[in-house]
Amino acid sequence: MQEILFFDKYAGKILPVTYVITGDGNAPVLPNVTIKSPYKTLDGRKRVITLKKFTEEMLIEGAVDGKYYV
Repeated sequence: MQEILFFDKYAGKILPVTYVITGDGNAPVLPNVTIKSPYKTLDGRKRVITLKKFTEEMLIEGAVDGKYYV
């Protein structure tokens, strides 16, 4: 079973979300799910990430060694 881990691109640390690959490239990835990063940006703000119109194929293409930075 392959999975992709999500990382905060500003903090470089792992987020508490993983995605298990289904094999369907057109499958939506975490639709209508909001990911709140527990880490702050350099200016002290917290981040909220929503993956809209995001497919599994896009996720796999952007992942490096099973890690996707958002």
